[in-house]
Amino acid sequence: MIGQAAKVGAGYGAVAGAGDSKARDAMGISKDIAAGALGGAVLGPVVAGGVGAAGAAAKGLTGIATKAAEGTRFADAVANQGIIPAASQSAKAEAAQKIAQAIERDAGGRGVLTNPMDVIAARQSKLGPEATIADAGGQNTRQLLDTLATLPGKTKDVAERLIHTRQAGRADRLIGAAESGLGTNGARLPQTLEALDSARKEAAGPLYDRVRQTTLAVDPVLESLLERSSNSFGFAKRIAEANGQKFTLLEGSPGVDALMRPQQKVAPLSQLDTLKRSLYDLEQSHVNPETGRLNELGNAYKDLRRDLVAKIDSMTADQSGVSFYKQARDAYAGLTELRAAANLGNQAMSKDAWKISQMTDGMSDSELQAFRIGAFESLRKKLGVESGQTQVLKMWRDTATAEKLRELFGDQKSFRQFAADVTKEARLKRLESVGRGSQTASRAAGLGDLDMSVVTEAGNAARSAATGNVSGLVNAATKAWNRVATPEPVRDEMGRLLTAKGEQGAKNLTEIRGIVQQILEERAKRAAQAGAFSGSQQ
Repeated sequence: MIGQAAKVGAGYGAVAGAGDSKARDAMGISKDIAAGALGGAVLGPVVAGGVGAAGAAAKGLTGIATKAAEGTRFADAVANQGIIPAASQSAKAEAAQKIAQAIERDAGGRGVLTNPMDVIAARQSKLGPEATIADAGGQNTRQLLDTLATLPGKTKDVAERLIHTRQAGRADRLIGAAESGLGTNGARLPQTLEALDSARKEAAGPLYDRVRQTTLAVDPVLESLLERSSNSFGFAKRIAEANGQKFTLLEGSPGVDALMRPQQKVAPLSQLDTLKRSLYDLEQSHVNPETGRLNELGNAYKDLRRDLVAKIDSMTADQSGVSFYKQARDAYAGLTELRAAANLGNQAMSKDAWKISQMTDGMSDSELQAFRIGAFESLRKKLGVESGQTQVLKMWRDTATAEKLRELFGDQKSFRQFAADVTKEARLKRLESVGRGSQTASRAAGLGDLDMSVVTEAGNAARSAATGNVSGLVNAATKAWNRVATPEPVRDEMGRLLTAKGEQGAKNLTEIRGIVQQILEERAKRAAQAGAFSGSQQ
């Protein structure tokens, strides 16, 4: 009778050893089963109390095998026999254990003093409100979610919704990071240019009213300058007419002599200003495309324009030497330079880094701010399309893009912050492969933890225990444990825990930590109780 009780005890001990095993391979589980069987064989006769109790226990173990054959989960059936606490086998508890196992695997060779859960919590917080446990974890944790998303259940749809909303919000998150780094404070290029135009007109308006009301006497020096400029009169007239103004310096027969009839040796200052602007446009139209500098004709127009401006300034100066024409130009030009800087910034993303550096060289603080408003518009356009997002997200290996962005942001602190935000977004993007593609090998490995087969080895374990065949019991129990099913409710709970983000994701991690700790405490308590009970019988 004692021998029979020992056999049954060995059976119970083997199953308990399998249930409590923390090993990750068949060899380790086999050792835990053998240890459990040995302990059960010792305690069995004491607990069973004779042939009758032994027979009842044998029937109970046979019942477990029957339930397994009917499709009941092996671990649940064992839990119902009191070998493993039923509470620890709830869907949430089991889901928490499996997620914790994946997180522990991701921890790799970390020191024993580093709690993997603490590492994941810190990383999830650093990644921001969009991050989930699956984002904060390593490859094993993401692979676990990927496997769950390929199996039947709710995780497929949950993961797909997560990916969809994440993709939809990526542009706004990256644009927000760019805006913060460039310090544009919500300013947009179209509104900025419009505001600069309005300010320019308002500031220079009164002075240009005076320009429009002024005529200058044509002395020999001014007459010579007009003669040198006569071939640009036609261009100046087109500019004036396009602005709804008149350009009458060419009335009469061609040439300055005809233009300046003896009784009309005066020239409207507004028309001279139009002539000055036409000379600037002609100057800029003669640039060497290879060097980016003015060619010889362009330099000739530049010298002529400067001579004309210097003459007009001297003719419009008061007794203190201040020219109201120069004041009008300065009031207009200051805002014009800001406008030009903003337009240069808008072209920045299409330029090389060294060209951006040349663009901004010598700019005032106001010009740099206008430049960054234009640069933000350029970067915003790039980040608004998927191809542009991909290019920026890969800037850690694309040095050309990184150097260009470093020049745009100007100071290193702003660029490093933007680069950190981009790195976070790149990590979040890794989750987009979940449930997609054909990753046969990795998913097959992941299914090792989530085998959907019905446990058929439970009956073999029971028969081996009843006949005293410890070797057969160990082999059968090992196969049974490796084929334990993970029911759909558990898979759904795992998917829920892994994909929650923000505050809920942080709460889930805390919950997982608590559940795992409770299970470990229960196991330690049972081990202590078994040891005390065994010792009291010696």
